[in-house]
Amino acid sequence: MRFKTVQFLFLSFAFFSTSSNAQFDLGKMKEMGKKIKGETKQQESAPFQTTNNQGSESTDPLEAELNNFISQKKKDQCDVSNMHSLRGDVTGDNKPDLISRMYVEGCGGGNMHGTQVVVVANVGQGAKVIGGWFEEGDLKLDRVNNGKIELSGLVVGPNDARCCPNTKVNRVLSHTNGKLVEEKQQSGSPKVASVASSSSSGGLLPSLTYLKKPLNISGSYCKYWKEEDDKKREPPSVAEMDQGDNRVAIGIDGSDQLVKMKSDKGTWKANYRNFDLILREVQVLKRKCEECSYSKYNLQFIEKGELKTEFKLIGVCGS
Repeated sequence: MRFKTVQFLFLSFAFFSTSSNAQFDLGKMKEMGKKIKGETKQQESAPFQTTNNQGSESTDPLEAELNNFISQKKKDQCDVSNMHSLRGDVTGDNKPDLISRMYVEGCGGGNMHGTQVVVVANVGQGAKVIGGWFEEGDLKLDRVNNGKIELSGLVVGPNDARCCPNTKVNRVLSHTNGKLVEEKQQSGSPKVASVASSSSSGGLLPSLTYLKKPLNISGSYCKYWKEEDDKKREPPSVAEMDQGDNRVAIGIDGSDQLVKMKSDKGTWKANYRNFDLILREVQVLKRKCEECSYSKYNLQFIEKGELKTEFKLIGVCGS
């Protein structure tokens, strides 16, 4: 013990004797600690950040715009993780765009989860989120090839539980008129994607998902499902209507949304967020059913008079 004490005193004396200017300034050390803590906090708050060759923070406008997009997603109670980004010309203007794949879940407090792809376009000296695409499942961003975005992984197939995607797919996305559009798959390939484009405010349009709980209906009703699910023995509902009071429950982004619709000659209208929601009957189907009728419908999201996206549904109404 005596030897260790002498050794400590000797090392302490040697440290303070290395320079005649060396001083133990506790105030400066505290100030430096606050500075390091502040820089660390600032770095943690930035969801996407790179540095240049000199080690300083990047001022890339594409990355800054992506940061704004992710910040907005978090304000919508979305958990964003497992990001992967690539550069490539997607819009066809010979300027490199930023393509980012991320895993998104829990938006709006719902149970929706899956892969989201966004493109931040290089527009002159600035940047703009010009389109987005979402699918339930876990897809990786493979490459950008000749303006097309290639992905692969597991998605929720027709026979999979929503919690457990187990269908292997390859996806190819291209940019058309400000939208990310999935290119047609070969015959027999599963296609269960939801396509969404950007709204005028820069956010992504909602995706149509299955209802979690049926609407409590006492009288006349309507039930709607995706046209692609029509061949299923019991197709899951994406919307249900109580014709007694015109309440409609719609599955949007993994959670049930309740809206009040107004009828106008076979067309139902409501407001959802900044969209006009239009449910339009387009064709009566000849199917056997006692005290009920089947029809084809279009469910449209319209913003400022412009059709943003549309879903094709089959519905049955009766009592």
